[in-house]
Order: sequence, then C-alpha cells, then structure tokens
Amino acid sequence: MERRHLRIKQLMDVTWSMPGEDITGQGQVLNISSSGILLQIDNSFKPLSNSVLSVDSEFEEEKPPFVNKKGKVMWFRRINTSKYAYQCGLEFLEGQSTDKEFLDWIEDKTVQLGQTMNASILNNYGI
Repeated sequence: MERRHLRIKQLMDVTWSMPGEDITGQGQVLNISSSGILLQIDNSFKPLSNSVLSVDSEFEEEKPPFVNKKGKVMWFRRINTSKYAYQCGLEFLEGQSTDKEFLDWIEDKTVQLGQTMNASILNNYGI
C-alpha cells in the first residue's frame, strides 16, 4: 500500500476528547502527516465505529505543531503497554489539515529530513 503523505516520526504527548461525549484522556502521537496522525491512547477510549476525536498537543519548550485537531478514527487496535491501551489512526476532518502554521511545521520537518545525510538519523524519523 502506497502512502499518500510523508509521515514524520514525532513523539508528542497529547490530550484527547470525543466531541459530544463525556470522554477524555491522555495519549501520545507516534507519527504525523498533513492528513492525520498515528496515536496511542489510554483506556478511557471506548472504541466506536467512525468515532471522531479532538486532539490537543501539550505545550512544551517549543510551540506545538497543532492545536485542537479533529480526526475520524480510521482504525484501532488494542496494545499491551503499561500506559496506553489502544493505538489508532486518525484522518483529519475536511478542512482540519489546511491551517498554515501546521503545514509550515510539516514543510520545515520535511526540509530537515531532506538535508539529513546520515542514514542512522533518518532511521529516527521512521523512513
């Protein structure tokens, strides 16, 4: 299966919620692209077909690449880690992936990857 968008390995702590439901939790982004994210989330998640999650990155030293992105859960699976119970793929909702700051962040990361000459560094980005 060919990927439509470059995925950038980016570990990032996030909070998530399910709009219209009283369900929230903690998670971690594993990778991110202009169309969506691969996310690990805690056991507060109640798997539902076609769920929509709202994801906010937690503020750290650098400015987060996105604020309050909403995405449709395209798939999910149970995982066995001490902190997270599920892994899921989110596809940003229509119009959610077009904010300029987020696209600039993706482009900057892509340029950094293009300038990297050391193959071992590229492995850190999941390429």
